[in-house]
Amino acid sequence: MACISGKNGALSLDGGTSNIAQLTSWTISQSAEVATANFMGNDWACNKAGTLAFEGSCDAVFDTGEVYPTIGAEVAMIAYEDGTTTTYNGNVIITSIETTVGVNDIITTSMSFTGDGQLTVA
Repeated sequence: MACISGKNGALSLDGGTSNIAQLTSWTISQSAEVATANFMGNDWACNKAGTLAFEGSCDAVFDTGEVYPTIGAEVAMIAYEDGTTTTYNGNVIITSIETTVGVNDIITTSMSFTGDGQLTVA
């Protein structure tokens, strides 16, 4: 089984015009709601897939030259895997931004986002 390094992965939160500078990681999670039909006399539940959703986050070394999206911004996201042509495309809403400062640490920024509509993996 071949493994893939993430060292050249990238994430754009402006529709592909530019990538987040000094990105250290990104995560995208996909989920499905489940509708359950439970009633008396039935031994087993009947489950059906409901709506689909995605959310994600990214971490980066803070860059004073970077223009980060603001809270509540609706942006086009493209995430790139390393070593493959696989991309994750979708519209997202920026739900949180966190900046971490430590006395002996490099300043970092983390952003979380929630998908708005379909996530396309190609």
